[in-house]
Amino acid sequence: MPSAPDLPELRKRTVDWRGLAEIRLVASEDGPGRGQRLILARNAAGLQFEVAVDRGFDLSALSWKGINLGWHGPNRLPFPAAATTEDGGRGMLRGFDGFLVTCGLDHFGVPEQAPADHFIYPHRPAVHYAFHGRIALQGAELTGYGLDMEAAEPVLWCEAVVRQTALFGEVLSLKRRIELPVFGTTLTLRDRVSNDGYRPARHALLYHFNLGYPLLDSDTLLFGDCAAADLARFKAVPPAPAEDFVELVDALSPGRRDDGTATVGLRNPRLAGGVSVAIRQRLDQLPELTMWRCYQSGIFVVGIEPHTSRTPDRTGYEGGANPDFLKAGQSRRYDVDVVVGA
Repeated sequence: MPSAPDLPELRKRTVDWRGLAEIRLVASEDGPGRGQRLILARNAAGLQFEVAVDRGFDLSALSWKGINLGWHGPNRLPFPAAATTEDGGRGMLRGFDGFLVTCGLDHFGVPEQAPADHFIYPHRPAVHYAFHGRIALQGAELTGYGLDMEAAEPVLWCEAVVRQTALFGEVLSLKRRIELPVFGTTLTLRDRVSNDGYRPARHALLYHFNLGYPLLDSDTLLFGDCAAADLARFKAVPPAPAEDFVELVDALSPGRRDDGTATVGLRNPRLAGGVSVAIRQRLDQLPELTMWRCYQSGIFVVGIEPHTSRTPDRTGYEGGANPDFLKAGQSRRYDVDVVVGA
């Protein structure tokens, strides 16, 4: 199989590019996710991904040569998803599932409450921020998808806009484009978060990349631009299911490469001769990185979580250059790569 396209030669062998790669829009017809749209894609290198169009346009599954790389929890992508306000603001836990869960656009972490004075509405004195935000459970406006074999590097692509809005509240949008080269194993996300309203709106963003079995197993190692202390902490508690394991959450300290990026991932040297998945972030966009480990039996997952910084005191909007807020019309861009390899 060619590593670079020679379209005339390829056409001698197939005039339907599905022999190499494919991207399709389908609908789930059964189970708790019945009725939602999914994008299914596969390329010539054996990489396959799934996008949950009606759940934040997130990457709900990832596999390589038939090997599952992401994580699948008990919820099975329900649709419509539970409201985030359920269970004391923890309704996300009834919908949390898949390889990528985007957390934001105005909050991530445990539920919080903060002043709502920047929205100028006396009947809403406070904003209740749900667990890991609301964007992951919002439906997207699909703006396009396809296979471009005429590009300099043939590529599978899809893009959409996801909105998080409220009357007398935030008016935020996430424009996301996902690309995968036909002959490559690096998947890219190109995101832009915008304040489309007239009032300032709080902004926070975390990419919750979830890695599970069989990539995650007893031989799995942390690798990449990690500090020695990060590697030691992972090795000290190796992946093994345990009945009473709660969770470990560590702030990692990745080193910055010359191009301003940092790459951290998991490698299983015994799986199919060695398989790895790494997340590459731009530290000027996403300056922090957290690792979540939950080895509890029946859950068994590691989350690699690039995210924005948050100031220690986030009680409200103070105007000026407050980093926790987007002014009306302001946007921020985020570029994240998923690198799959042997």
